[in-house]
Amino acid sequence: MKLIVILSCKYSGSTITDFMLGAHSQVLSLTELYAFVANNRKPFACKSCQPPESCPVWTQELTDRLLEIGARKEVYDAIVQATGTQVLVDSSKLIEHWYALTLKGIDPADIIPVHLSKSPEEYAGSEKNKTHVSSLGDIDDIADRWWRTNGEIIDFIETLGSAAVANTITVRYRDLIDHTPDVLKAILNAAGLDYEPGIERYWNFKQHPLWGNKGARSHFDSTDSHPEQWTDESERQKKLYTEQHQTLFRDEKWRDTLSRAEVDRLWGHPRIASMGALLGYAHPFTPSGEWLNKPTDTWQPQTIAGSDLAARERSARKRDVMSSETVVKIKRRVRKLLRG
Repeated sequence: MKLIVILSCKYSGSTITDFMLGAHSQVLSLTELYAFVANNRKPFACKSCQPPESCPVWTQELTDRLLEIGARKEVYDAIVQATGTQVLVDSSKLIEHWYALTLKGIDPADIIPVHLSKSPEEYAGSEKNKTHVSSLGDIDDIADRWWRTNGEIIDFIETLGSAAVANTITVRYRDLIDHTPDVLKAILNAAGLDYEPGIERYWNFKQHPLWGNKGARSHFDSTDSHPEQWTDESERQKKLYTEQHQTLFRDEKWRDTLSRAEVDRLWGHPRIASMGALLGYAHPFTPSGEWLNKPTDTWQPQTIAGSDLAARERSARKRDVMSSETVVKIKRRVRKLLRG
């Protein structure tokens, strides 16, 4: 078995990547399997088949078995045994204890981590579009989540060992869109498979998603393909996926959703610049940022986890976390003294 794990912040293109890989004839997309097995979520239902009970993949027997196993490595073994598919894709987001337990026991050489990222402003634009944040304080929180999550992803990959680090493919969402076949080829080759032309148009292939971003699912010919029926999305989001139906597009909505002050505030976060440089980003209104945002003629996979730059960034991040924890402890002591 080979397991492709797509690690990213939310709203960063993991579902689309999952679906494109899942369109391959020898790959099964699991979307965010953790949402079900880790939380014992029911119904364990296919988002494509109607009625869900008719799904040939997520049968009642298999889903009952997976819920019984829980968040352990054996869930993947059970899926392989039931479906006969030897290459699986899991785009679970959280770098949590359960995920480490789930991967424990799998040969690190059989894990292909894909570290997928959007730039800070792309991520902030998506989050603001979804959650309607409105203050600069909210932007500070978004910046902190982007920095910490990407740092945790790098740390997590390194805990998997040198074999997994060597297999890791780090890719920016904009490069995924600009060089889709090249990116998919690199990931599939790492899993021992050849690229199959056309899989980037994943909506042309029958799949059985359990979860994932509703916008990405809307490209399928299903009820999700009618954004006007969505009840939990912004009007801007509905309009975007209506106009861009069954197309792959760069995420440029931050240009409309973020003010210049918000972008400056985002990049003013003390750790954004270093993590951004590590992942290939810079303030978009600087010459470096404008240059990094331009489409490139070619794309080559790279590995960041395990590098000297990643080690230096991790050391700085740990110092910041320790400093933050110290401040919290001091504030608690002061409040206790004042109450006393």
